Amino acid sequence: MTERLDLFPTPILKARPPNAEELNDALLEAIDGQRRAGRCIDRSNLGGWHSMTDMTDWGGEAARGLAEFAVQEGSQHMADI
Repeated sequence: MTERLDLFPTPILKARPPNAEELNDALLEAIDGQRRAGRCIDRSNLGGWHSMTDMTDWGGEAARGLAEFAVQEGSQHMADI
């Protein structure tokens, strides 16, 4: 008999902030500034660029707003886990 065990489920949520265009514009500007300043971490992305992991600090209000949106949306669907 086969039994399904959901040991490592990966829920995927798809959501769009109501102010996505404004967030995108501000985030692109912040990211471009970080790239021009040479602020990055060395990861396995050969020939690519990887931002520092403190985006909510250097990304300004747009990064914090996006993070808050993600937490709010995710929390609504993960309360039972």
